[in-house]
Amino acid sequence: MRIIGGKAKGRRWTVPDGLTIRPTSDRIRESLFNLLPEVRGQRFLDLFAGTGSVGLEALSRGAAEAVFVDSRRRCIDVIRLQLNRFDFGEAGYCLATTAERALRLLEAGRGRFDVVFLDPPYDEGYVERTLLEIGESRVLAEDGIIAVQRSARELVKDGTGGMKQIDERRYGASVLSFWKWR
Repeated sequence: MRIIGGKAKGRRWTVPDGLTIRPTSDRIRESLFNLLPEVRGQRFLDLFAGTGSVGLEALSRGAAEAVFVDSRRRCIDVIRLQLNRFDFGEAGYCLATTAERALRLLEAGRGRFDVVFLDPPYDEGYVERTLLEIGESRVLAEDGIIAVQRSARELVKDGTGGMKQIDERRYGASVLSFWKWR
């Protein structure tokens, strides 16, 4: 895996054997950051972070802060290692917990996020549930955006969690969709 833009562009890392994940491809990450508003100086939340490739990319491109959430301790350990390796220091914060619990914790203590990215396991209903939880938690800034990577088979209703879908792009079996407050 590699960082594709910003100050850490070209830096590589490997995922430890035995870690079952579906990393966001370079092509989808490039498209994501081309479609998102400028992330420089923004607060970025990476839910279902896996290897943390999207949040690390955001930090490389100048995000002020990235919070990484994954329920698997091993994933969080990999992310922490990369944060140190790429000298992102205090700009990265990790939570080894579920997205649902993290949203409650973040609402209580870390403020609002300009960009929320979620890439949950495909076809398990997490997208709709997580959009509802984000709407209830109010961790998304008033003018913030949610970017969702999901299976093309998984449909999500417009209006879920008080959000409206503003764009959608298909990349093979994956879809990137973008959501804002109604």
